[in-house]
Amino acid sequence: MAGVVEQAREWASALAFTSGQQLVRKAIVFITGLSRQRIEALGFVALFYAALFATEGVGLWREKRWAEYLTVIATGSLVPLEIWEIAHRPSALKFATLVVNVAVVIYLIVRLRQPRGATAAHRPSPNVGRAATVARAEPEQSTAG
Repeated sequence: MAGVVEQAREWASALAFTSGQQLVRKAIVFITGLSRQRIEALGFVALFYAALFATEGVGLWREKRWAEYLTVIATGSLVPLEIWEIAHRPSALKFATLVVNVAVVIYLIVRLRQPRGATAAHRPSPNVGRAATVARAEPEQSTAG
């Protein structure tokens, strides 16, 4: 496993910091003050979250129950980071963000605990199925005289 991780790191490093992108790398290091290793680590974290959110989005689009659980977990996983941030550098905006995110997690949990039929009953049916039903119900009128 460690070999695979090291290979992925080397590949990502070669991909992200090729000679054509040296100026971008130097600008990021200059602006953020972070080392190349930290920037790579943040890149891997961003890649992980991108994969997580893409998986979550596809699952929700296909109305999969596991995607609903994944949404609660992904949303709730950021709450400890927000608490840590507030503990180290408190501000009203950070506290408000934490309150909103906790409220969203609670809302998602409440929705997840409801039976599937309860939420589907309130969802409007798509117009596609309705148009086909209406077309079949109306008799065709002939224009021949």
